[in-house]
Amino acid sequence: MVYNISNLDSKPSSNESHFEVGSGIEITDNEPADIENYNLITKDFDDLSVGDLVLIGNQYKFTRDITDELVGMMDYKSDKYSISDSSIIMKEDVAIALNDLLNHFYEKTGNSTINVTSGYRSYDLQKTLYENELLETDSEEAVHWVAKPGYSEHHSGYAVDINVIDGYNGVTLEYTGDGEFKKLNDSAPDYGFVVRYQESKKDITGIYYEPWHFRYVGIPHSKIMQEMNFCFEEYIDFLKNYPIDGKHLKYTFKNKTYEIYYCKGYNVYVPKSGEYQVSGNNVDGFIVTITK
Repeated sequence: MVYNISNLDSKPSSNESHFEVGSGIEITDNEPADIENYNLITKDFDDLSVGDLVLIGNQYKFTRDITDELVGMMDYKSDKYSISDSSIIMKEDVAIALNDLLNHFYEKTGNSTINVTSGYRSYDLQKTLYENELLETDSEEAVHWVAKPGYSEHHSGYAVDINVIDGYNGVTLEYTGDGEFKKLNDSAPDYGFVVRYQESKKDITGIYYEPWHFRYVGIPHSKIMQEMNFCFEEYIDFLKNYPIDGKHLKYTFKNKTYEIYYCKGYNVYVPKSGEYQVSGNNVDGFIVTITK
């Protein structure tokens, strides 16, 4: 079957000229992809909020109930770090990757003071946190520190907050990502995480610097974001330069090569064979990541 791709409206982003492709990133050198080599699957509105690359922020609401998709972090953690509450829950992929990341940090530094303080948050809990922030600041300032209920990454199960426990007296300290902890920030993308709210990107994200807030986006996306110094909003926009019917993005990491492309709307074209993942972007389309 030959599909009509004119209705995809998959045009390159107007931001294409602002980006230079990083040294470890390649663009497919083949001609624009032939739709006949793919299978068509049809998604719907609810599917836009499913996947590792769901964008959530002050402008992007997340309303899907994911409570039956969550696991307890206590069931996955090692003894190389702490967890502030045994009831902390998150996506299983996140729990596994977080445990691997924090074990790696301990192996490199011998530092076991990291304390996981937050994973999934319900709408009601986020509402309480936001209202408490309003009591201390005005409404315009509050949204830069605490997301409005419905607009928090913690609703998705992909976000994690950490702090530090002082090993001498047990006092809880704010995680800054400085000093020895910079090794944790630098290695986080190797495990699928990014520091979501960077100081240099606050005008884009609308959130002030939060070095303690990590977002799981999965590999290779975390590595590409690190290499190109993208915040999540920039990355989602950048991927629109690589539509299904154009050249695709490629990235190689740990002996695996990934091919990435974007499908606007609800018509998603996937490989006829092989390993791939589809994620909604929670905005206007879907991102397909093929593992080769």
